[in-house]
Order: sequence, then structure tokens, then C-alpha cells
Amino acid sequence: MKNFRVSLLVVAALLIVVTPCAVAAARGGGGRGGGCHQCGLTVNAGDDVVVCAGWCTTLHAAAKHSCCCGGSHGTLVFSWQPTEGLSDPSSSDPTACPAQTTTYQVTVTVAGSGCGHHGCTCGQLSASDTVVVFVDDLVADAGPDQDACPGPVTIGGSPAASAGTPPYVYSWTPVDGLSDPAAANPTAAPAMTTVYTLAVTDAAGCTASSSTRVSACGSEPCAPRTIGYWKQQCEDQPKEDPYKFFSIVYAGSAVFDELTGADDPCSFLVVDFDPQGPDAWLSRALRQLAALWLNVATDKISLDTPVGLPEYLGGATSIGEAIADVEAIILAAPSGDDPSLETAKDIADALNNGCFYLEVCITGNCPWVLNPALPGGSLPVQVN
Repeated sequence: MKNFRVSLLVVAALLIVVTPCAVAAARGGGGRGGGCHQCGLTVNAGDDVVVCAGWCTTLHAAAKHSCCCGGSHGTLVFSWQPTEGLSDPSSSDPTACPAQTTTYQVTVTVAGSGCGHHGCTCGQLSASDTVVVFVDDLVADAGPDQDACPGPVTIGGSPAASAGTPPYVYSWTPVDGLSDPAAANPTAAPAMTTVYTLAVTDAAGCTASSSTRVSACGSEPCAPRTIGYWKQQCEDQPKEDPYKFFSIVYAGSAVFDELTGADDPCSFLVVDFDPQGPDAWLSRALRQLAALWLNVATDKISLDTPVGLPEYLGGATSIGEAIADVEAIILAAPSGDDPSLETAKDIADALNNGCFYLEVCITGNCPWVLNPALPGGSLPVQVN
């Protein structure tokens, strides 16, 4: 029996000696500097990706942690930089919504003891990788407002599309009076004053749009201008100086009142806003209201100009009544993303585009229809 026990001890000792970790420890310990060469950490941040401006994508960091001698793996800790535009910089799969093209770097470390088994330790491991999120900032330019009198004019900017991912596909609406609605710069000879809208799609599937007003020959009792026109006037194309008319706006508006310290109308037209931000609908409503007031102040329309707005747009019968409805909604809105602000925006937007007037005015860009999906169909949806 004694000899049998001794034999078992010898066998056990031999098993211990031939264990790889024991060999590694005997040669100088575990760790990357010792004999244990199976410790490792790799990370792959994934392929670069293209997203349309204002859109988001999900990043994915795949980490592989190998331990010496089958030891415990510890906990993987993820850290993304920069953090701007990320839903959770400590997640392996954050949502990225960058405002501009951004290179994100993910660093993965092993928290805790990392690998450890039979004296074989790897120490702290860390690995990094990067991924680029390219923001497709496609821009469409329908060009400035023009007068097609006495003859046709060429519409579309120079260029009509830029940035984004070429090649581009162009689509103009309405098609009436256009030489080629699929061209970047068609000629326009409308029978009556028309607002043409250019929609551009690039190779990445991103879209952008822009509008321009082409005036036909003949008298027009009303001739409002869009926010695109007034943005140009507020910036660097002064056919008329909007700033000269602010006193008229301040005198009549409850929103643009200089005594309250509110920003002037042009500030809402020239400053870009975050379309996904918490005040996006308020910004849209203020831009359209600013343009509507400038149309009144420059005598393109008057507060008494008759209109026939449908009930889902407030039912106003004059420009003055419609402006009062818009300002009442804005002043009563509890937050910058309140759904009522969409109605305020649509009322002013329709009137700036010449819709629902009872006199000769702009036609062809009045796609406001009742949205049956909303409660009571009370709010409009713009159909492109």
C-alpha cells in the first residue's frame, strides 16, 4: 500500500510538471514578459460608414480576449472618443449621430485581474481601433427667385447640387413650364407665377431640396416671397433691405417685439438650427412667421389680404387673422417641440408660398392636405 501511495504522488507530480502554466511559471512566470504567450486582446471597430445628414448609425466594436492557459477573462471595458454624437460612449454598440464626418476611436481594456491561472498572469491589456462615420451633407440649390418676363429663365443654382456623394438625380416639381424636369438647370416659362421645388438624390440615397419662385408676366394682386428669398435678402443679396422694415414688424407682432429683447426676424432666417433638436418645431415656425411678416412689411401682401385657410390650418379669412393664429400658437406652446408648432409653421408656410389666397397669386406649390391619421384630421401633412 505504501508503494502504491508513493506511485500516485509521483504521477501527480509529473502531471503538475507537464502542465503548460507550470512550465510557464517555472520559466519566469505568466505575463507577456514571461513564458505565457497566449495572452492577447484585439478589437475591431467595424467598417467605415456613410450616413445622410441628420441621420444616425449604430457602431459595433468586436473585441476578442485570449487568456493564457484558459484562465478567467475578466471584464471588457469599452471607451469611445470623441463622445459627441454618441448615445453611450461606454457601450460596445453605441448609436452615432455626428453633425459632421467624424473618426471615432474605441479603446478596450480588461478590468480586474485579467487572465490568471496556476501563477500565469497577463497583466492589464488594452487595444484600440477606429471607424469613420462620413456625413453625407448633400446640398440642393434651386437658385434665386426670378422674373420670367418677357421670356423664359434658367433655374437652378451653379451648381444645383453639391457635397454629398455624386452622381446626382434631379427632379423638379411642378413640371408645368419646364423644359426638362430631370435636368439640373432647366428653363422655366410658367403661364403663371410658380414656386418650383428641386429635389436632389445622390448616389448614397441621401436627399435634399430647395425652392425658387419664378414670376410670370401679368399683374398679381398678391406676391409673397418664401423664406429662401428673405434669407438671401437678410444675408448678401439685398434687392431690398429687410432691416429697414423691422419697425413695422415690431409694431404689429407680439412675437417679434423689440421691447421683449427677442431676436430680430432676420436672425431666425439666417441662422441654421438643429433639425433634430428640442426646439426644432419652434425654429421652423419662427422662420416662416418672420418671412410672413416681411412680406407684409414690404407690401407684397397686407394684413387685410383675403385668404381662405381650411379649418385644419385655423380657418383664417385674412393675413392678419392668420398671423394672429400663428403667434397665439407660438406664445402658448409649452415647449419648443410641442406638436401645435407644426400647425403654426404650416399656416405661415402655406401663405408664404401663395396658397389659399382668394386673389391671383402663386400656384403649383400647395401640397397641404388633411392628414386622416391624426386625431380629427386637425393637423396638416405636407405631401412632396
